[in-house]
Order: sequence, then structure tokens, then C-alpha cells
Amino acid sequence: MPSHGIIPYRLGLREKGDRDNFYDLTDLYKADDSLPHDNIFDYFEKLLNKYKGQLDNNSQKQKTFVVDKYNINRVDNVVEGVVRTGDYGYTADLHDINTGKRTHQKGTDETELIPYYFLFHLPKTQAGKDHDGARKGVMAFQQFNGRSVKTAFTRRFYREFLKADDVAKDTMFECRPVMTQEVLNKIVDAERVLRAEFDVEKVPESNDAETQLIEGVSLAQTDRQSLVFKPKHGGSLSPLQERAKQLKKDNGSFAEIVQGPVEDLTITIEKENGRDETFSVMDEELRMKKELEPSSRQLSGGHPKTDYISKAAVNVINDVTPNRIVKRLRHSTAL
Repeated sequence: MPSHGIIPYRLGLREKGDRDNFYDLTDLYKADDSLPHDNIFDYFEKLLNKYKGQLDNNSQKQKTFVVDKYNINRVDNVVEGVVRTGDYGYTADLHDINTGKRTHQKGTDETELIPYYFLFHLPKTQAGKDHDGARKGVMAFQQFNGRSVKTAFTRRFYREFLKADDVAKDTMFECRPVMTQEVLNKIVDAERVLRAEFDVEKVPESNDAETQLIEGVSLAQTDRQSLVFKPKHGGSLSPLQERAKQLKKDNGSFAEIVQGPVEDLTITIEKENGRDETFSVMDEELRMKKELEPSSRQLSGGHPKTDYISKAAVNVINDVTPNRIVKRLRHSTAL
């Protein structure tokens, strides 16, 4: 049986080199007037409309992407949609599970398009105002058999709005996973942080001399794909521990450990008993994820029905926002 889940991410735009300077997503020109649009919902509108019904073919990675349907509700600060994506470039035989006979041979130029739901929300306070100056939104992506469209979405957002040389030179787009308290406890309670190893897909593109990964620790441009930080003999990577302490103090809301185009961060700590432990903060067991178990009535063609997956995404978003301050999202899908 396929696995189903929802993973929340924090979405925002901020100044390069300043991890705390996130922009008001409803008044972006105030922070950077070179940006193509002033409101985050205008970005969604243009991006989703561009790929609505138009199959985007990434010939280099042999992946496809198309927006099936979407809806934008600016009154409630909500965007939802269904995106289909798949791979090609290989053959595969399809067989009837009852007879065992082959029914079709997939060609190298055919792609299997799987639907994925997403929901974005810019939280409001109980008084109806934008929470935290509208600096941080929550993006919930459906996961199917361990895959989602998070990477496909963020790459297209960056390519569409921020890649041009004359646009947003000082602005970064972030869509980082929400971490659980467990990963923060591991780091905070450690005797020492002995090692931090970053896996990066490619060298970060930046006009700055360095790209900030952890506050107080910088990554100079290099051709290496794996970057390792170690303290001096007998020392500890204190910036990591201090960052984790602050996130824990803030109850881990929108918690993130790293910045920049990091695919994975593996940390080695020394525990109270003197033993070392190595773990990935990007591991699914440590980042927040809601496992779903839809009944047969909540499935269509083996995929969760839109109303079911939408309700699950709403619940996840409400779980990761401070409910005593933020107005709970009450949303019924319009798809």
C-alpha cells in the first residue's frame, strides 16, 4: 500500500547574509524594489498560471511538471493546488496483477504523472492582522511514497522570479522544513557538538564572498560537494548549540537549523556518557511530518481525495503555528 503524508515548510523571502531580516510578504517592494511583484500571492498567481495545463519538460533531469488545478483566496491568505509530476527516459513493462500478462510497455518518451496537493497559508492573528508582520508563511506539501513536489516548486519559483541578473540581487527565497523538538533537544543537551557535515547539490550562487549556513559559521565558495566543519581540539561548534537553544526557547515554531541550498546536514555530538552519536537533522524522523492513513472511501485511484488531503494539510498548518496568538485556519477546499 502506498504511503501518504503531509510535510510543513516555512516559506519566506529575506535579505542575503541576514538570517533575521525576512520581508513582509504583502509589501515586498518596501524591502527590495527590484522584485517583480509586491505581494506573495501575485507570485503564486503568475507561477501557477504559467504551468496550468502546460507540461514543463526538464530534459536535463528528465522530469515533468504540470499544474492540474489551483485556487487563490486572498481574503483568507490561502493558496491551494494540485501539481502532477513524473519521470521519463526509461522503459517499463506494465502487467495485469491478476493475469500476469503485460498490458503496456512504457516508452522512454512517456511520463507517469502523479498528483500532489499543496496548501500555503499566511497566518493571521486572533485580531485579524497578519501575524509577525507577514514575514513567514507555511507551505504544506503532500508526500506520496516518500516523494513530493517541494523541490520542483521551489526551483521553478527561483528560476521564474529571482534568477535574472538585474532582479533581486540581495534577496533569497527560502522554503525550509519545520523541525521537531527532538532534534533541538539532541543538540542542546549534548556535551559538545563535534562535527557538522553539509551535503550540497551545487555550489551556492551568491554575489557575496560567503554564504551563511549557520549563524557564526560561514561557507566560502568551493567546488566540494560535502562540506565539513569541526571545532578546535576539545572545543564545540557553539553556534549550532546556541541556534538550537533559541529555537527550543521559541517552542520550535518554524524551526530551521540551516540556511542556503543544503540537501542534508549531519551532526556528530558527544553525549553525557562520553559516547558519540551521529544523526541527520533532515531525517524524516526529526523533521515534522504527519503520516496519513486514508480509508478506502477517502481514496480515489489509490490517491487521497482532495477534500481529505486538504483537511489534513489544514490540521498540520494549525499544528505548527502558535495557536494562542494565531487565528486557526478554517478552510474547505475549493478544488
